[in-house]
Amino acid sequence: MPPASPDAVARKLIEMLKRRRPELEAVLDEMSKNREGQRELARAFSQAYEVYLKSLRLEEAFDFLVKYLETAYDDYSELD
Repeated sequence: MPPASPDAVARKLIEMLKRRRPELEAVLDEMSKNREGQRELARAFSQAYEVYLKSLRLEEAFDFLVKYLETAYDDYSELD
C-alpha cells in the first residue's frame, strides 16, 4: 500500500492534535495568524511528513509535530 498523501497526513495529524493535545491547538491558531507563522507551520508539517515517510507510522510524525509545536509555543511565550 502506498503512503498517504501529504494533505491526508496533515489532516490526520491535526485531528490527532485536537483530540490528544487540545492545548496545542491554540499554538496552531496563533501561528497561522501571520505569514512567518504560516511558513513555520508549513515547515513543521513538511518535516512531519518526512518522518512519516521514513517510518510509515503516523504516531512518529505526531510525536515530531508535538515537539515542534511545544518548542514554538515556548518561543512565542518568550515574546510576550
